[in-house]
Amino acid sequence: MSSPRIDPDFFVEPADWSREQDALLSVREAVFEREQGVPRDEERDGLDPICHHVLARALDGSPIGTARLAPDGKIGRMAVLAPWRRRGVGSQMLALLLDHARAAGLREVWCHAQLAASSFYSAHGFAPEGEVFEEAGIPHRRMRRSLEPRVTPERPPVAPPRREPMTISDRADAERLILRILEQARREIAMVTRHLDPGLLDAPPVLDAMRRFATGGRSRRVRILIHDPQPAVSGNHRLIELIQRLPSVFELRQPGDEQDRQFAGAFLIDDRGGFYFRPLAVRYEGDGDLGAPLRHRELSAWFDAMWERGIPSVEFRRLSI
Repeated sequence: MSSPRIDPDFFVEPADWSREQDALLSVREAVFEREQGVPRDEERDGLDPICHHVLARALDGSPIGTARLAPDGKIGRMAVLAPWRRRGVGSQMLALLLDHARAAGLREVWCHAQLAASSFYSAHGFAPEGEVFEEAGIPHRRMRRSLEPRVTPERPPVAPPRREPMTISDRADAERLILRILEQARREIAMVTRHLDPGLLDAPPVLDAMRRFATGGRSRRVRILIHDPQPAVSGNHRLIELIQRLPSVFELRQPGDEQDRQFAGAFLIDDRGGFYFRPLAVRYEGDGDLGAPLRHRELSAWFDAMWERGIPSVEFRRLSI
């Protein structure tokens, strides 16, 4: 079975009700009120200010999904706009709510699942309880899931998770974020790039930080999935010298199938939850964070799948890399 592909076109983050209620309610109004016909006075039950909310956004910032967790462990108001369904949005929102529930010390969570969504919750470990009942004129069933205890990490992260991703708009922003990612990495860096990003990855501060990381201890690893290495080789890209000097640290491959070759973006990840993602590799604009576990897991899984499908680079093989 081939590895699942991760949709890079959205992200999920915690949402503060006092600041982001308009975005949250815009999704719920579209799904519950207009699509399903739920009366507004039933949909808006007054509990939102005491709940923990998550919000899914497209990369342009527009809200596409929402869900909440009440203090008693009830998960509800799970809604995804129709064009974004079956793309993993609901699963990622649920995963973030479960993480928050564990951190809050809850031993179980529960929900009133619409019957049409019961298979979704079953796939995520929820078990049905009791008989089917109607809520807002829609058949529901109570479902419950026990939570395993939260595992405390051996060391705290270098930076606490940010509530909002960083917005990168130019080369200076990109360089600063890359430097911070390289500084906090422990053992591994992975990147997808078109041509080794001349002007960015070969900027002196970035080269120095990459050199410090690569020579900073045993078991360091840098994996680079490069679409077209020829411009970097013919242009004497300054990172190549470091790659040649440390072949035990740097590993390079090219995309191995057509869909991976068609990917127009680029991204860099570390092993501490940091990332820098660009929808278009030819531009610096994108988003990033130093501690976003859920988004980092998505990009890591996506990179690992592409890496397994990748092939050794002919140009770098000629250079004995």
